[in-house]
Amino acid sequence: MKTPTQIITTNTDDDGDGSIDSRSSDTYTYDQRDNLLTGVFENDNDGDGIIDFRSSQTNTYNQKGNQLTGVVENDYDADGTIDYRQETLYEYLKGSEYVIGVSTEEVEVFADNSIDF
Repeated sequence: MKTPTQIITTNTDDDGDGSIDSRSSDTYTYDQRDNLLTGVFENDNDGDGIIDFRSSQTNTYNQKGNQLTGVVENDYDADGTIDYRQETLYEYLKGSEYVIGVSTEEVEVFADNSIDF
């Protein structure tokens, strides 16, 4: 089992001068089944200590551990305003067989399994 919260920080020195040129920080939280509940991703693209990009992902699951929803939000310039949002809803046949997902970013319907009636 993963720890409930995991933080990964990456510092990059592109030119080897000892100064950080960019930094990213990824924070993940998991449930007791190791399902990803949240992910927050932040980038400081020029190493000045100010976040330039922020993205988050939030997922929900049913009692069987199947994903029910997924929401992605991006703030491209980290000004606090969401610039992009995508919500995906998942449905299952017989409780666990993945059937269909619907995305609301550009209302896109996709299926992994064919359904025979």
